This record gives sequence, structure tokens and C-alpha cells, in this order.
Amino acid sequence: VLRRILPSAPQGSPAHLEVEASNPDRVCGGLLLDGAGVFFGMVVDCGVEGDVGSGTRDAVSLPRDDLVRGLSRGKILQIASRLEEEARTSGGFLGVQAEQMSLATADAGSIEFPEAPVGIVRVLADSPADLAGILPGDRILALNGRPVTTVDDVSEWIGRTHPGDAVVLSLLRNGESVAVEARIADRSMLTWLERRATRRAMARKQIQRQIDVLQEDLDRLRPASGP
Repeated sequence: VLRRILPSAPQGSPAHLEVEASNPDRVCGGLLLDGAGVFFGMVVDCGVEGDVGSGTRDAVSLPRDDLVRGLSRGKILQIASRLEEEARTSGGFLGVQAEQMSLATADAGSIEFPEAPVGIVRVLADSPADLAGILPGDRILALNGRPVTTVDDVSEWIGRTHPGDAVVLSLLRNGESVAVEARIADRSMLTWLERRATRRAMARKQIQRQIDVLQEDLDRLRPASGP
């Protein structure tokens, strides 16, 4: 399902798309078809451990004239590789996973607002959001004083923000209004954070394996209990 077209694609460049899939881990390299069955793009985001997406993957449109002439498998892979890097490094990056909240679960306290806020589900370690002090459970009410009411509002605002610019987020935290300033990073930072998260996960697994081996050795050395 084509979820939205990401902003700030230069004139003549492939558009950056976002698609939603029931099995997002299995759509890497998948072709996108329109309602008439015509191929118009490809999923280029394979995702890795540490990704903050939730059922979504980045995709790109491909030039129509090239599609009419037909592309070889090698040409498609070459284009996809280049566009994947472009898709990852274009636009601003905050480092949160957000979801739409209902008014019933907003924990509004004494704060009044007409729409359900956007809730922060996860904050990526060492991301701009983390460094700014944004916490899981916070609700985003406004960016630079402009109210936001949907997750897309937040994504599009951050995507249009130039890396290095500061954004003031008006948050709802435990029923109180809080303002924090985050300095937006380039999306290329996400790739570095993803790789580091993967390395850390592998290190944790290795440590756990060593602990399991030591535990087995201790169990063998422990005298059997008896009467």
C-alpha cells in the first residue's frame, strides 16, 4: 500500500515514496504496481535491526521512459542501490517512532487540545530526539509553535527541515506541558545508528552465549544433591 509521497524530491529526480506492508521484512527489492498493473517503482529499504519504522519501507519511483524500454536486472539493481542511498540521506532526521493517540489514552491532565496528540513510542539511542531529552510516552502537540495532529504532520515537518536546524517541540509529559529543542540531523545518521545497533545486538548475543556456557560449566561442577 502506497502510504505517502515524501517531500523535497528535486525536479527530475525519482520521487521518494513510503509503502506499508503486512510483512515489511520481505518486501526489499519488490516492484510497485499501480491500479492498472503498471510497474512504477521499487522498494529500496531492506531495514535492519534498530530501524524505527513500523510496518513501512522506503521506496522510489523509476523513470517512465526507462520502464517503457525495459530495464535489465543489473540496471535495476544499480539504480536501486544508488537511490537507496539517496533515500536514506535526504531530509531531516529526528529519531523517534510515533503513533496516533486517542483522546482517551492521551493522559492530558489539565492540558486542553482539540485533537488527539501524536505519541512517542520509541526513541533511538543517541539520535537528536534522545539528545534533546525526548522520552517514550511523550505526546507531541506542536513543532515550532505549529500544532500537529497526525504522525504524517510530524514526518513531513521533520523531512522538510534542513539538517542542523533547531526545532522546538511542545510536548505533553505526565499531564504537564514541556518544551524541548532538538537539532535535526541528516538522515545519513540513521544508517550509522542502525549499524551500531546491529553491532551491539550481536555483541549482546555473544555475551549471552558465553554466560550460557559458563552456567553449564557451573552446573556440571556443582555436586549433585542427594539424601
